[in-house]
Amino acid sequence: MKDDLFTALRRIGRGYLFIHFHIHIGTLDILPDWLGYYWILLGIWTLAKEVQSAKLLEPFAIAMIAWSGVEWFVKLIGGLLDIPVLSLLVTAITLYLHFQLLTDIGTLADDFGCPEGSTVRKLRTVYTITHTLSVLKLLFTGSDELNWLLIGLAVLHILVVIVLYFVLRELSNDITDIPTPIPISEYRQPEQEAPEPDPASEDKTE
Repeated sequence: MKDDLFTALRRIGRGYLFIHFHIHIGTLDILPDWLGYYWILLGIWTLAKEVQSAKLLEPFAIAMIAWSGVEWFVKLIGGLLDIPVLSLLVTAITLYLHFQLLTDIGTLADDFGCPEGSTVRKLRTVYTITHTLSVLKLLFTGSDELNWLLIGLAVLHILVVIVLYFVLRELSNDITDIPTPIPISEYRQPEQEAPEPDPASEDKTE
């Protein structure tokens, strides 16, 4: 199971990089969001075996794969997918998905006694704040000072993702390195040796 968690955490970290970093060749994004959410979905399936609440994230991850896949294809053919109501719903889904996913990963770290749990939760909080403010950026346009603030928030958001990636790698290593306890069913008390006869007591009995 530890090997599975190692792979799952590495996949989730990779997924965050795909979602937040983009390399374009013309209209083709070779680091598509849908592939990032696919990696995250694979990680969720394994994580749910240890943290039951992670199972609830499966439909949200699938929804994000579908949405980002359609968005990626539309951009590829030179179109623009602009549906305000649907975009607002997608934003709510992503906020919940990432917040709960990082919460569950923090719980996993605590269950295994790894120190990264606290760090993951702090990154979760900063990630949620910066992501929420980036969604509201349209309300803050028109002022140079506010534009600089938005740029600063975007840079902070990316830094959080980078740090999160390395924290997840460290957590995956720590979980793997934890020694597996011996199951109680396999534990055996050492057999006690029979005491040797006391010659003095034998003399008394003769």
